[in-house]
Order: sequence, then structure tokens, then C-alpha cells
Amino acid sequence: MAIASPPTTRAPNSPSFSSFTFLALDGAPTPTTRQPTTRFAVSHLNNVTQFVFIFSEYDMPASVTYLDNVQDMTALILDTSGYRILGLLHIVSAMAAFGPLFLYTPLKKAGETATIAKLHLRLVMPALVLMWVFGMGLAGIGEWKMSSPWLSASILIWLIALAVNWFLVRPSLSDESPSATSKLAAGIGVTHLSLVVGLVLMIWKPGA
Repeated sequence: MAIASPPTTRAPNSPSFSSFTFLALDGAPTPTTRQPTTRFAVSHLNNVTQFVFIFSEYDMPASVTYLDNVQDMTALILDTSGYRILGLLHIVSAMAAFGPLFLYTPLKKAGETATIAKLHLRLVMPALVLMWVFGMGLAGIGEWKMSSPWLSASILIWLIALAVNWFLVRPSLSDESPSATSKLAAGIGVTHLSLVVGLVLMIWKPGA
């Protein structure tokens, strides 16, 4: 993919853009010595982003097709560097939020209650909050509606994980009683279950 300059000629009845960017993609080979090119322009009109594909042969625009719906634009939006960076931060924060819980039980048996209590407050809880922040950023860039079933369910799962870690796991870390050990095990189990359910929702996006 290469950046190309705008064509000097325009197809009849094709729109003019106040601001746009042309990208050129190599097309399929033709019997002639030159290849046709496919260009698309991204215009911002009335706060609505329109992707306009201009099919041209020998660099002469021939027709214009508008892609106004989210499904047609998703592939282009998701390829932006900002979306990829947010996706990476979302994954890293999830690893920081859920990973340490695998160590809680053996560390508590070893008597490292103060260590895991600090780890939970200084790493796990902030990471859970950041995971939501980056996730909402991804949803905003990807133009996913909050009413989407998979997104609404993901937020609910995150709220459950946050509540369990604050009200169930956190108090159990510094408590040496048998009941606290049971609560800790239950909290860790619910948290990891929420991770699995959240991954299923985000990968397959049911109802999208």
C-alpha cells in the first residue's frame, strides 16, 4: 500500500471533498501493459466519515461507490495504529490484572500475606481499571455501539470481576482464618471464570 497523490481529473457527478486522503492499491493484472489502480478517499462531511472507493483504469476515475455503514468501514478503521496500540495496552493490562492471582494461594501458604496484599492493591486493581479504559477506547475507535450484546455483557463481566476482587479477594488476603481461605479461593475462581467468558465475548462478539 502506498500513498498516492489525488488524481487531476474527476469522474462526472463525483463529490468534491473539503479534506481527503487517497491511498492506492495495486489491482489485478490486465492484458494491457499497465495495471488499473483502486483508490479510496476518506472524507469528513457533516461529522460523518465516508469511505469512497474510486475505481480507475489508467489513473482515470470511472465510478464512485459510497460505503456508509459500519460493517464496510470496520476493516479500514481496525487497521489504524491507534487501534493497535490500544489493543496492545488492553491485553497487557488484562495480563497484569489476572496473572498475579495464580500466585496468591501458594504465596499465602508461604506466609507472604503482606506481599500479595500490596500486589493486589498496587497492580491488580489499577490494571483492572486500565483494562476498562483501554477497552472503551477500542470500542470508541471501532465505533461499536454500547447496546451491542457482546459489549454490554463484557462490561457486566468486568464489573463482576472488579467487585469480586475488591469486596471478596482483597479482604481475604490479610485474613488467616479458614473462612478467608475459602473466600479467597472462590474469588480467584470467579475472577478467572470472568476472564474466560470475557475472552469468548471479545473474540466471537455474539450479536455483533
